[in-house]
Amino acid sequence: MDQVNGSRKGFDGEPLTLREVPVSWLDRVIPVTAEYIRESTKHHPVMELQDIVFMLYRRLASLTVGIQDDEIVGITILSVDQYPRERVCNILGMAAKQGVRAQHWEAVVTYLDKWAADRDCARIVAEGRKGWMKAAKKMGFTVEQRTVLSKELHDARRRREHSHPVGSLERRPAVSAAELPS
Repeated sequence: MDQVNGSRKGFDGEPLTLREVPVSWLDRVIPVTAEYIRESTKHHPVMELQDIVFMLYRRLASLTVGIQDDEIVGITILSVDQYPRERVCNILGMAAKQGVRAQHWEAVVTYLDKWAADRDCARIVAEGRKGWMKAAKKMGFTVEQRTVLSKELHDARRRREHSHPVGSLERRPAVSAAELPS
């Protein structure tokens, strides 16, 4: 797994470490990170936990976990999108434990510079709520305001219920942060 240490220390003095989760470990990591994934997509008009899980298993997205004191304290979901003129690293979602959110965000931004460059990305993009603007500006992001419009079509719920081939999360054994390969 790729890993990087965050630039700030937590309340207990331990640095926050980021690790990319290989697909072969998803069965064990998803049960431990499911609440963070749900939190990261809470305001998204279309994506929920099952959508992210589907994307992770199909290698359409990547999961990075933040670890501190052998505990997973945050997650970041990333994808690489190819546009006609450039390749882009897209932050699909991010969530962290209360008390380490700023530290997690700083570590992720540092990590993303290398992660995106390693994948030949020209830029990093993210969509988020207004509350992210202040933190994003401090981290060197340009804030471009826009409105995201969403309209659910008739019978969308029925189609959604039958479209996810990923099984139940409850059957998967969990993994602790200490067990993750370095």
